[in-house]
Amino acid sequence: MEGLRFRVQGFKHTGYVAVLYNPGSDYFEVELQDDMGHAKTRVEDVCFTELVDKIDELVERTDNYDADIEVWKNIPESDPDKQAAKDLGKLVCELQELGIGGDIIIID
Repeated sequence: MEGLRFRVQGFKHTGYVAVLYNPGSDYFEVELQDDMGHAKTRVEDVCFTELVDKIDELVERTDNYDADIEVWKNIPESDPDKQAAKDLGKLVCELQELGIGGDIIIID
């Protein structure tokens, strides 16, 4: 099957996510892989409109997600780039709480 694979670092899974298209069923398969690319979990028959929610459920969303985010936001990062990303995320959250919306686009 053809598809795409990307690296993630979530609360529930760190490694790769492969999204594979099954033309016979017109559905997708979502596969969680370890850092070596070995399959850990595979979910079949995922509709296109459900892909984002299914990946979020498998990789990131925990039962105590809001509390987990608050803890994570306050743990300092040793990597300056990760700390900058975390600081930017905090700023976006603070702006949203003030009712100030918008998009942030980072251009290298």
